[in-house]
Amino acid sequence: MLLIKKIEQTAVTNRGAKREIANYILQNNSALATKTVDEIASKTFTSKASVVRFAKGMGFQGWREFNLAFNQEQQYLSFHKDDVNANYPFKKDDSLSTVIANINRLEVQTLEITRYLLKPADLLKAAKLIASAQLTALYAESPNNYLAELFKRKLLSIGKKSNVFRDDEVGLETGTLTQEDCAIIISYSGTEKSRAVRHIKLLLANKVPVIALTSNTANFLNDHADISLLMASEENLYTKIAAFQTETSVEFLLNLVFALVFQLDFDNNQYYHLDSAHYLEFNRQNDSLQH
Repeated sequence: MLLIKKIEQTAVTNRGAKREIANYILQNNSALATKTVDEIASKTFTSKASVVRFAKGMGFQGWREFNLAFNQEQQYLSFHKDDVNANYPFKKDDSLSTVIANINRLEVQTLEITRYLLKPADLLKAAKLIASAQLTALYAESPNNYLAELFKRKLLSIGKKSNVFRDDEVGLETGTLTQEDCAIIISYSGTEKSRAVRHIKLLLANKVPVIALTSNTANFLNDHADISLLMASEENLYTKIAAFQTETSVEFLLNLVFALVFQLDFDNNQYYHLDSAHYLEFNRQNDSLQH
């Protein structure tokens, strides 16, 4: 979740010192970089200890670390303030050239946002889990299940067993997984009611490592997954033309994970991939294409 969103939640759901500090930050975000703990405490009629506790409650060691991260995020958001609207990237009367330009800009900004949210250590950890897993099980609702199928195919191309679990047998299949396997759950909302998420408690009971691809918000999946890879989260759940941003973000994350899985055993994966590709494509050759 963006830090500014966490602060907004704190301002709404808390009372006393936390609310006062949160509201002050929201009202003075552009000038926060120069503010000391003493100044914040004085302006909010709280104490230095309260300001430090607030910073720690946001996940930082102290005010300095919080202030640095907050201002870096503000600079990032300022840079993206003129971004294309992810829900309606074009209007009814836009010209063809405008539609093309806006969809192109949306793709680029989505990749930039996803990269900004990415924690490289978590990405590498996810790749290592998949590389060592006996089976990688993928859980996703439509249309994300189509992206899951593409990822499954990539894993199979280097000899990694993978499956996209379907609704009709998903409970039974989930029960067969062990700690030697791993699960990838793709869910924008991350709610427990999602068909992709609802078996996570069984996965955790069986000690199956869970990798989440979900939105940059506080949600059930984020709270229970071993690793969370965050997708761009500017789309509304319902009021949008299509899931342009979500699809781009999810595909980018899955491609990054696969790239690292491949790299972890590059020579063997390359040999397996080329050998299987040669076998599978032997009868579909086109002499006009280079090999």
